This record gives sequence, structure tokens and C-alpha cells, in this order.
Amino acid sequence: MDGKVELLAPAGSWDAFVAAVENGADGVYLGGRMLNARQHADNFDDGQLERAVDYAHVRGVNVYLTVNTLVSDREMKRAVDFALRAYEMGMDGIIVQDIGFAGLVKKAAPALPLHASTQMTIYNLEGVRVLESMGFKRVIPARELPLEEINNIVRNTSMEVEIFVHGALCVSYSGQCLMSSIIGGRSGNRGKCAQPCRLPYELVSHGPAVSRGEKTGYLLSPRDLCTVHMLDRIVGTGVRSLKIEGRMKSPEYVATVVRVYRKYLDAALQSRAERGGKNIAVDDADMRDLAQIFSRGGFTDAYLTGGKGRGMMWIERGAAPEGDKACRTSDKSLNARARESFGGIPKRKVGLRAELTVRKGMPVVLHVRDDEGNSVKAASGSSPEEAVNRPLTVERAVEQLQKTGPTPFEFSHIGIDLEENLTVPVSVINSLRRQTLGEIEKARAQNHKREITGEIIENAVSFLNPSIPAKHAKKIPGISLFFYSPGENTGYAGLGADRIYLPFGQIAMWDESKIESIFGNKSCELYVWLPGITWGNYASIMERKLPALFRKGLDGVMIGNIGSLGYMGSIPGISCTGNLSLNAYNSYSISRFYSLGLNGITLSPELNLGQIKALADTAGIQKEVVVYGRIPLMTSEYCAPGSLLGGLDKGKKCSAICEKGVFGLKDRTGAEFPVMCDRIDCRSTILNSRVLFYLDSVDKLAEAGIDMVRLDITDEEAREAAGLVSLCRDVIREGPAALGKHGPAVERIKSAGYTRGHFNRGV
Repeated sequence: MDGKVELLAPAGSWDAFVAAVENGADGVYLGGRMLNARQHADNFDDGQLERAVDYAHVRGVNVYLTVNTLVSDREMKRAVDFALRAYEMGMDGIIVQDIGFAGLVKKAAPALPLHASTQMTIYNLEGVRVLESMGFKRVIPARELPLEEINNIVRNTSMEVEIFVHGALCVSYSGQCLMSSIIGGRSGNRGKCAQPCRLPYELVSHGPAVSRGEKTGYLLSPRDLCTVHMLDRIVGTGVRSLKIEGRMKSPEYVATVVRVYRKYLDAALQSRAERGGKNIAVDDADMRDLAQIFSRGGFTDAYLTGGKGRGMMWIERGAAPEGDKACRTSDKSLNARARESFGGIPKRKVGLRAELTVRKGMPVVLHVRDDEGNSVKAASGSSPEEAVNRPLTVERAVEQLQKTGPTPFEFSHIGIDLEENLTVPVSVINSLRRQTLGEIEKARAQNHKREITGEIIENAVSFLNPSIPAKHAKKIPGISLFFYSPGENTGYAGLGADRIYLPFGQIAMWDESKIESIFGNKSCELYVWLPGITWGNYASIMERKLPALFRKGLDGVMIGNIGSLGYMGSIPGISCTGNLSLNAYNSYSISRFYSLGLNGITLSPELNLGQIKALADTAGIQKEVVVYGRIPLMTSEYCAPGSLLGGLDKGKKCSAICEKGVFGLKDRTGAEFPVMCDRIDCRSTILNSRVLFYLDSVDKLAEAGIDMVRLDITDEEAREAAGLVSLCRDVIREGPAALGKHGPAVERIKSAGYTRGHFNRGV
């Protein structure tokens, strides 16, 4: 890109793709028919993809392929083959989520640029540096980062940084949402999100400070992002690419949004070049166009400027109250104008330089060059003749050459070397123009294509052969207990588990005597777990507190993000395992996490039993599976209790309402989803309304080669946790016959409502 700031547009269909290019996009991102995060868009088959790449490259536009979903072992060969076809077509980059797939692509085709999807949940410099070490070229960090943190990342990495500047926002960190998957079987990590966040909920509380039913509405539905008014500030951070969301949107939406952002990005860049930068005033008409082509309840600049409260949400919907202004949300003339920009003859032109030579006794020669170094010459089959009546003039020659018509070219410079008193038929000049433009078009498309060599094929085959055994040796897995919010007086020594995970954020706040008493009475391995998101206050607390905990006898740390993994590398001898938020979905990802320093990994809860059985055994890394508890459905920078009841908004602090009650979100069916509020950085985690219960079949996981099974504890008392461990251990040893010993406990769990998760269905 040579330092240029790229305007990057979405395309979910051919018309949307043309709309993006014709309205001034520098780059377009699109998906094929498999493994992209917008499976419900039209998307592109292989022939359309190649056609799109050629169309774009002729016009000087980049094209990026989205393969930004998790990939199963069974799909991996097909996914790598798809990436190699993209490489051959000349794709300018491939956007990925799955860390195992990314590693295979880098090994098989190292010249294909890797872009880290926002689905990878990269939010700090440590995470960026891990990706940099893996050979990624560009990172699309979490949308929750403010401009200051984005600038910090840009200044401290050689990687390109791409950020979203317009379109829909997810209330959850991308890559950390399982709500659609667990509730309805349509996984966002697999490109099939049903958007349950856009449905109405009721915020309910259980505590003395607030009453039940304080707020009802679209409590998890953010307004759409719009930053056209602050492009100068954004460009000033040094980001390389400004991304418009919308692969599910109409071509008219793409045309309109790209047109407006092209106008103000150009103005911002010119302002910075001439006067050092100044925010450009946005015309009211352009803001109306953006709002009318698509918006959810108005716009927000959200997290980029520090917003994380009520103001960024579209909570109440319906007709405007009497006396209020009503806004039109659709405009036929706007849609028609948008369609004109991409329908009919393409209007986007690439400037070329031409030199026409007309000399007596020699063929007429047209020499055409472009800005990419392509050079084409064409000569006539005959020589010009002496003019009898009307000799060819420079003006006449220029006029004919400028008739580039429906081609994607125009001449920015035309030089004419013309001897006097010669005549050349207009048809000759027209023929030379058509020939040279056709050849330059082919050259511009062909320059980007790549060859699939024997070495590349050999690499792809060799890396796609993990040592998956025909049958795992049966193991006796250990049992771990994962506590969301443990009491200070819980007797961990008597619970019977082989390992206990305690929340670092809570343990770090305990006094020294309490911590010493826990470590002094250890009867099993003791780990602390870090949340999936740790930027902010967590980072400094980790730096201060973690080394001291290891000196006291801490056995290890469970991390939830690649960025935390980067930080852990600075502590020698540390034992690290990974949480389910790392989305370990295939054998290749497990192997990659091991190479990055993990000695254990909790498998994705979206794997079914058959997929778990098929996972390769990677020496040195334990496989752990959650078999009981409330699966976390969302991790969000937005906190519903704090925003709706605690006064949290842009520029306003929360009243710490979460300390005065226990909260949940109730959906239209009456199901209640617990909301866990984290006071350290005021984030929230939404848990499933139903408890995952697979303890009665846990013996099947022993046969699948699993090293450890995990029980997640939210509000269960210590004796209940001990009973669950006992039940789990008995079923591992004796099979389903052991359930008779625990009949009342099993019946109590099942009667309260439970789920089998994805063990039997998958995604």
C-alpha cells in the first residue's frame, strides 16, 4: 500500500462488489462458498472470485478473501486447497480466525498475506506480537479498543492495523460469543449467527438494592458505528485500513457508504498533507444518506472515543412520541442514485500514458504504459500516406485516443509524434487503441496471479497429515473444578478434585493471610484463571500480583487470550493452560498452542463427541473438556446492570450497582441468563440459562483420550461441588452403572433444566 490509507468495503454479492469498486473503495473483502463468517450472504463461487480479483486488479483495487471461521479437522484439507486457489488467483490477503488453519496456510503458501480477523479477539500489543512471530501481515483488533490503544499498537508493531469505521457492532467481543450457537445451534464462529442479541430482554435482579424488572427492551442491541466525522483523528493513529462492515447489506448500502467515506477520507488526507490535519465538517445531506441507507436507532462512535454505556445502545424502539421529529429510514431516490453508480457502464477509470508515433514510411505505433510498470506497444499493418485533402492533426489523434468508452481506462497523458501532411484512417487509430487497452488490461490482471509449484503442493500435503490414531488409548482423566466466584471460606482441600481454578481477579484482592492459608493447605494442583479480556486494569494487576502468587506455590495459570500468552512468556517456568475462549477446534490449533507455550487446552464447547474422538494426540499438551456448568455465552465491554441501573455512560462512572445485587437477563421465553459483572475493568459475562450436564456420559470422553474433565461452579455450595466431583469420578471408573449411587443429585439437576451442549450435535 506504500503508506496509503486504504478504504476497505464489504461485498456479499457481485453487485455489491461492483458498487464498492465503482464508488471508490481501495480494497474489497468478500467470502467464498465455504468457511466465512457470513454464510447467509450470496458469496462467490470460485469462478466469480477469480472474476472479481481480475476486475479489481485491473482498476488498482485490492481483494481480500474471508476464511474467518473455525475449521474442523475434516474440513482442513478442503480449506487449505481453497486458500491455495486464492493464492493462485492473486488474492491480496486472506482473513482468518482459526490459528491452526493460519499456520498451515503460512507453511504451504508463505507468499499469501495473512490477516488476523477481529474474530481472533486481539486487543493488546502482546497479542499482536504473537501474531507477528507467526508471520501475519495485518491485524484487525477488537472493536472495543479506544483510539489511544490503537495508536499504541500501531506505533509498536511493523504489522498493518485495520479497524472498523462504519456499520453494525456486536455487543460481545467478536470470537467470544456462543449465544446463537448454544441456544439455537447456529454458531457465529462458523458464520451462521442468528443474532439473539437483537431480541428484547428484561434486566432482572436478585438483591435488596434494586427491584425486579427495572428495564425491558433491546438491552443487547448496539447502535451502528459511524465515524465519518472523525476520520482525521482516526488517520492520525497510523492505521492502514478503514473497514466498512456490511457483507449482508445491499449493494445500495455499499455504494452509498463507500461514496460518503471516500469523500471525507480524501478531504482528511488532503487536510493533513496541507495543514497538519483538521476534522472536516460533514454535510447534513451526507449524514442523512448514511442514516437512510441503513442505521439502527442512530449512530455511535462507541468505544473509539471511550463510550461503553447506555448511550451506545438501541434500547427502546417504536414510534416517536408526539411532538418529536420523525426520521425517514428509506429513500427511493437515494437507492436509485446508488444503483446508477454501479449499474450499466463502469465509471471507474485508471489513468494511462500514451505515445502515438506517425511517420512516413513506417507503421503507426501506439505505446501505452500504466502506473504498475506495464508497457504495451501496437503497430499498424501499413504506413501512413501523403494527405490529399485532410491531413491528420494532433487534435484529431488525441480525440480518437480519448474514446476509451466502456473500458476501465482513460488517458491522463497523450503524446503525439506526428510528421506533417500525413493521413491515417481513423479505424487504424481505433484499432491500435483497442488492442493496447485490451493487452494492458490482461497484463494488470495477470501480474497478480501466482503459480502453484510442486513445493507448495508438497508442503500442503505434508502439513496436512497429523498423526491421528485409529483409536485412542483409554485414559483415566483427572477432574478439575473451575470457580467463577469462590467464597473466601471455601474448603478447597476437601472437594476431591485433581485441579482447582480460581479467578485471578478475585484472588488478587484477598489479603495475604487468606492467600497463604489456601496455598498452605493444598491437596491438589491450584491454578488461577485469567479472563479472556485483560486490557486495562487487569494488565497492571497481573504484572504486580502474578509473580508473588507463584512464589507462594501457585501451580499454573489458565489464560483466555493469545495476548495473555504473550505476557506469560516473560515469567520463566510458568505452567500455562488455555481456556475455552481460545476456540481450540481442531488438531492443528492444539498443536499450534503447544508450540506457543501451552501445556494444556480446554477444547471448544462447539465440538461434538465424534470430533473430539478424532483429535490428534499432541505430546506435551493436555486436552480438557467442560462437562458441567454454565457455559459463558458472551464477554462484553458493555455492562447491562451498570449502564441501565448504575448510570454508566460516556463520561459518567458507574455507581457500582453490581455490588448490590445479582443480575440476569430474561428472554421472551422466560429463560434467565446470569450476568457476571467484573469490577476490575467493568466488563460483563453472560452465562447460559441452563446448566451443561454431561457427567452421566463422561466415560465416553475417557475413551476419547481426554486428559481432564472440568466442572464449572457458579452458585453451587461446596458440598454440591464435592458431590459433582464424586459423581464424575464414579462414572469415569464404572460407567453409567454408577449413576444409581447419585440418583437424587442427578434428578435435581435435570429437573431444574439442563443442556447436553454440542456433544451430540456440533455446529
